[in-house]
Amino acid sequence: MFKAKRIILLGLGNSGKDMEDGFIAKVGQTLASQCDSNKKVKSCTLLLPSSFPSNDAPFSDLATEFYSSLYSDNRYRTGDKVTKKAEDLDTVSVVFEDDGVDSALVNTAIESGKAMSSGVFLTKDIVNAPHNVLNSESLANVARQIAEESGGTITCKILGKDECEKRGMGAYLGVARGSETEPQFIHLTYSPKSGNAR
Repeated sequence: MFKAKRIILLGLGNSGKDMEDGFIAKVGQTLASQCDSNKKVKSCTLLLPSSFPSNDAPFSDLATEFYSSLYSDNRYRTGDKVTKKAEDLDTVSVVFEDDGVDSALVNTAIESGKAMSSGVFLTKDIVNAPHNVLNSESLANVARQIAEESGGTITCKILGKDECEKRGMGAYLGVARGSETEPQFIHLTYSPKSGNAR
């Protein structure tokens, strides 16, 4: 028996019908929104019916949208303008009506979704950065950081102005002349841990 202070019901559509594309992502978005709007929520439990798809993709989508919906860029905010979504939330649990769900597969999918949302956060941070912060050099530093944090699956090679000239990259260098910073041609290469690139 759950001891819940608040219960929110979310309709999943007619029983036996396939869920629409993007619907499961909306579940993650709604969950994040409710955790944010119900202030001081410390824990949340999502109870899923047996009709909920039990393969890994739905949980990855749900987690990606959940974490992405909690994004807030506070890098250039101070005082009252700083916003933290669901700041008191400590834990989110997923409980299944059906005991036959592979919890290891679900946990892996949720971690995958969380990692995907980290990429979304990074992309938003880059896109939202002002020009005096986002330039060729800072973007090259982000690329180096991505490679360092990849655990060896991503390598980074940065070509400076001289290296680009040696390669005859005139069109690229022509565009780069309008920048206050030196050109940084970024080349990130991904190699899976298995070594089998497809």
